[in-house]
Amino acid sequence: MMIFNRELIIKITVVALSFLATLLICELILRFLPYNSGIIASHVDDNQPVYRFLPEQITQYSQDWDMKNNRKRYVNKDGFLSNIEYEKNATRPLIVVIGDSFIEAMQVNWAKSAHGLLHQQLIVQYFYFQLTERAHQLMIQQAASGHIL
Repeated sequence: MMIFNRELIIKITVVALSFLATLLICELILRFLPYNSGIIASHVDDNQPVYRFLPEQITQYSQDWDMKNNRKRYVNKDGFLSNIEYEKNATRPLIVVIGDSFIEAMQVNWAKSAHGLLHQQLIVQYFYFQLTERAHQLMIQQAASGHIL
């Protein structure tokens, strides 16, 4: 009776360890694939109408089941997808690029995005931000009343 229980325990342990080893190997393999990790966004409301991401993160982007068009993008300290940090007291002129997901441009490298090209071609400081529907409405209301962000 004791031998049967011991053999059963050994068989269950071997199956459990084999299962865990298989999961570990799959995890290690999947870590190296360019999956779409997504970006964590910060809260948008009337007090903070600008759509931003949680700062200082590196995100991975890929498309479709075969993970094509893969690339890594950086979120700067201000929460925008940009390889540069914004200078608060810069002496250079400031350009603001306002847009939607076309300006966000996750599908291209930063250097080939509209704001990346501006940074390379112009000697100005710029930043961009993406607007949600509600933020766009707030900006229009503020502009109409003479109060802009």
